[in-house]
Amino acid sequence: MKTTKYILSLFILLITMSCALESKYALPNEELINTNLLGDWYGPEDPDNFVRISKRTDKTYTVTVFEKDEKQVVSQAFSKSIKGYNILNLITTTDDKSTNIFVGFTVNGNSLTYFDVTNKLREDDFSSKKELLDFFENHISNEGFFQDPIELKKK
Repeated sequence: MKTTKYILSLFILLITMSCALESKYALPNEELINTNLLGDWYGPEDPDNFVRISKRTDKTYTVTVFEKDEKQVVSQAFSKSIKGYNILNLITTTDDKSTNIFVGFTVNGNSLTYFDVTNKLREDDFSSKKELLDFFENHISNEGFFQDPIELKKK
């Protein structure tokens, strides 16, 4: 049970504490949703805690975290493929300010593994969407670009 809470807590922390790369700019949102992402994703031990990724529009998702009897809509999101890698662009809003947080992911059957996109390669915010996209295209293949994998399972 502690493992699942830890995994879901990490997912929440990832979004709220910006452990991963973040920016005021988003990646281009031009791709249809990846239907393999849709569903309820659980840690290995506790069925009361899970992350639901649902279709919002043809190009966006809603990410909701369920912990016991509580439900929290964490963010809107969309996916982007860059050089064969999948990126989830999570959009959080606090105090009327939107922040984009970037997570790499793979889906293999009923397994979803997501990774932080390191924030260590960038100290300053990006000055444009183009600069953000260039950053991804130039660094995404580098070792260490993705870190701290966490695996969830679909039931």
